[in-house]
Amino acid sequence: MQHLFVCAIHNPDNQQAVADLKAFSHFLSGCAQYVPGGGDVLKPDGTGFHHNTHYNGYMYSYRTWVQYIGRLKGTTYRITETAYNHVAQAVVATYLMATRSTSDDNRHFAASLGGRHPYTGTQVSFTQALFDELIAIGGDILGTGIDRELAACYNYFFKTDKYKEAGVCNLDGFYSFNYSPAGVYRYGDWVATMRCPTTRFWGGELYSRQNRFGRYQSHGTLEIVYEGNLARSGYPSDPSQLAAGWDWNMPCGSTTVHYPTWKDLLPNGNDTDRFDQYALTTNFSGALSWGDCGMFAAAFDQGDSWGNRRYTPTNLTFCKSVFAFDGILVSLGTGISAIGDYPDTWQTATNLFQHIGKGDLPFTVDDTEPAQGDTLRLAANRKHYLLTPAGTGYYLPAANEAVEVIHNMQSTPSLKGLEANIFRNVLAAKAFIDHGVKPQNKRYAFYVIPGTTAEGLKQTARRIDKDLFRILAQEDSLHVLQHRPTGTVAYALFAPSDNLTYGKLRSADTALLAMERCDASGQELDLVLCCPDLRPVPDKTYRWRSSATYATLVLDGQWKLKTGTHQTAILEPADGKTRVTVWLSEGTSVHLKLDVR
Repeated sequence: MQHLFVCAIHNPDNQQAVADLKAFSHFLSGCAQYVPGGGDVLKPDGTGFHHNTHYNGYMYSYRTWVQYIGRLKGTTYRITETAYNHVAQAVVATYLMATRSTSDDNRHFAASLGGRHPYTGTQVSFTQALFDELIAIGGDILGTGIDRELAACYNYFFKTDKYKEAGVCNLDGFYSFNYSPAGVYRYGDWVATMRCPTTRFWGGELYSRQNRFGRYQSHGTLEIVYEGNLARSGYPSDPSQLAAGWDWNMPCGSTTVHYPTWKDLLPNGNDTDRFDQYALTTNFSGALSWGDCGMFAAAFDQGDSWGNRRYTPTNLTFCKSVFAFDGILVSLGTGISAIGDYPDTWQTATNLFQHIGKGDLPFTVDDTEPAQGDTLRLAANRKHYLLTPAGTGYYLPAANEAVEVIHNMQSTPSLKGLEANIFRNVLAAKAFIDHGVKPQNKRYAFYVIPGTTAEGLKQTARRIDKDLFRILAQEDSLHVLQHRPTGTVAYALFAPSDNLTYGKLRSADTALLAMERCDASGQELDLVLCCPDLRPVPDKTYRWRSSATYATLVLDGQWKLKTGTHQTAILEPADGKTRVTVWLSEGTSVHLKLDVR
């Protein structure tokens, strides 16, 4: 970048210098185009690609990009408005995935988004000074002095009123990044991140002596990251220790097969063989956002090969969903199975949480504080209340298997592997739902309440039981939840579904995510939906590209379209039902408003 710019401005031939600067500007604008499929860099949801997938760790490239875009500010060579909007969207997307801070320090995103550097590479690299520069660039391009919309975002992200004329926009809420694929829920001083691999998006990248134990990094994870340093969230926080002390079998929220030895978790049992964790056949993974609420869902079957087989197959499969309302996350799982020719000591588990080091609050389990050294077995089919030292509450209703809780010292290797011989002994508080060895079609349900206390957890659990949520369906191909205060019904349809009776939606001819809400009079219906499956097809240039689909829904009642997209068709109601056909592409959500006819 520097070479191109210097060559242009120092060309002694003015006519050629002008041509070179125009070409340089066109190059910068061209790089901001959305690129199909697995190609670098920008995608329609704001994610940035490298190594064929969303990769925040490599988006330090945004720094150089904005520096040189800024050098064209105030000239006729400024980049196009469309290019600027795409760059600003990408920067904001990176910040939306991370916690807030008043400076460049302690602005972290989840480990599942850390590529091959989980816990050591989750810091946002785009600086506050460059954010200021981007605001000025936008003002120059838009002719408004500053980009007020971006400045309002800046005020939010940096907890400041520096740009008083822009105000502060509250960016708490739910965000979908289906080219990741991830769901992000921002609330108060914490960020929840949900993620799961597909056949095109890996969840963990394992290089020679880098991230050697990271295959489970995004296995349907649900992570809560708090503002402050990583220790505040119970994560490894000393970069020199390279995440030693972390139990690599247990990423927060994941469903995994626990390996009894660390060598079993290494690709081919060594410190050098490459591996990227993809799904074997599934592509249904992603999120649906609706302002202050949203949902994530994934159907996953685990791949064990990269070129050739890297692990003993466990054939792990699951379907899971997370629904986010009112600062609470409702997590459902079904179809949890694992089978293969492997030892009976390998248990399958859904890992609720892991917290290493001391926290701000006592570790609490059902009104007691486990002593250091305790291992507890919480009975199946009973309610349980767990509070992590970070203040994240977990409420497990009675319909669950036994839960294992451990509060003890653990010694684990660093992400470099075993030969480096870097181990750390650290106090850990962790818990998992025990699905047993080689389980078939197991399930779970639990609620996550971040930023609470032991008493606050109990109070919220009582509200949940009384009138907050209803789990309407928890089947292998269908998860449905109702948020009772708003009447919102949220659907994770892992397959085409019919004979639905939970709300207005009666059937859908394709797998999708949907949320519906009627007004108090029952005369207006809001419907938000997306297909997180990008339906990848091979492409010689970009490895693959997404393909769109028409989804046909049947709604109970006679409805007409009030607002929506030009690619929505409403057929004349018949038999008291309305057929709606919607064009879905790129994992983007569609919002329809319908009125009673």
